[in-house]
Amino acid sequence: MVSLRDVESCREEAENYFKHLHRFPELGFEEHATSDFIAQELQSFGLEKIRTGVGKTGVTGDLLVHSNAKMLMLRADMDALPLHEASGLDYASTVSGKMHACGHDAHVAMLLGAARYLSLHREKLRANIRFVFQPAEEGPMPGGAALMIEAGVMEGVSASLAAHVTPLYPVGKVMVQSRDAMASTDRFVITIRGRGGHGAMPQAAIDPTPALSELLAALNLLPARELDPLDPCVVTVGEIHTVSSSWNVIPGSVEMSGTFRAFSTEVRETVARRIGELTEGICSAHRCECEYFRDKGYHPTVNDPKMVDFVLKNVADALGKDNAVRYERPFMTGEDAGAYFRKAPGALIWIGCSSPEAKDPPNLHNPAFRVDLATLPVGICVHVSNALAFA
Repeated sequence: MVSLRDVESCREEAENYFKHLHRFPELGFEEHATSDFIAQELQSFGLEKIRTGVGKTGVTGDLLVHSNAKMLMLRADMDALPLHEASGLDYASTVSGKMHACGHDAHVAMLLGAARYLSLHREKLRANIRFVFQPAEEGPMPGGAALMIEAGVMEGVSASLAAHVTPLYPVGKVMVQSRDAMASTDRFVITIRGRGGHGAMPQAAIDPTPALSELLAALNLLPARELDPLDPCVVTVGEIHTVSSSWNVIPGSVEMSGTFRAFSTEVRETVARRIGELTEGICSAHRCECEYFRDKGYHPTVNDPKMVDFVLKNVADALGKDNAVRYERPFMTGEDAGAYFRKAPGALIWIGCSSPEAKDPPNLHNPAFRVDLATLPVGICVHVSNALAFA
């Protein structure tokens, strides 16, 4: 069993990792300096089979104790977001328009800290550990996990774990969802084409906006009236554009795009099909032509119940029973860690990162988002406790 006191020796280094990465964020599949930094650290720890350029810019390294031992994979994502930072930190981003607003810099720092600790105590391990530093969790599609899997990072892996910080919990709390964790993340684009004309003479045009209006209503009704209310699903239209030159012109076409999210494959595919059918039928009724495009996103992230129990027990032993939180409700946001869990049983671990005194901390993807530095040893402790317990 390991405790926060045991990993305290890694705290200063982890804070240095975190601040360096936070100052120099890189977007998905552009994490070249980040990858070089990680690889150098792994080499200094004496890890085996260090690979770079995995899935374009990913890095992996193994800590091997026995050829016949099981392999536990620990994953951290490492890409930033295209945001202008407004955190006020003295180690804020030095790159204009780029920021670690989702905590991936903390994920890397915690996993590097765990790799450092475990490399110094490898005699305590009963399993081989693979450290995976993944690019492009935030995209672009197909995302980093898919390419890492294609590159073979899951070969020989018996189980997989990923950690993610969350300001919804204070430092010290660790939450794992019982089963469904994150939703699928499909995108859709619909183009409705009519015939433009003067706003005062609609009879001489084919106006696509009534079709748009009816379709918006139909999409809002789709989850509520056609799907089992016990199967979570969201359909959201996020963008609408008309091709028009003036306020008194009927546009020739309109375009909208959005997302639909689910946990069930059946629900996911039903929604994808019905959006296309509704689009075709409504547009035809309004004498319009249409195009429907589905951009298939990440699979749902579904936790394995045995891995959930495994993690929560280890967290309770290391941090105290009150800090190990089992949560029953999923989030409709997305995460490509689910791709690894489809290959080997796994779980997504949420690590509280807000200061205990913070009343309304900025959420993920907010320009003011920040990670309390006390989060780092907690994350290291979680990784180490899982690694030492796995056999």
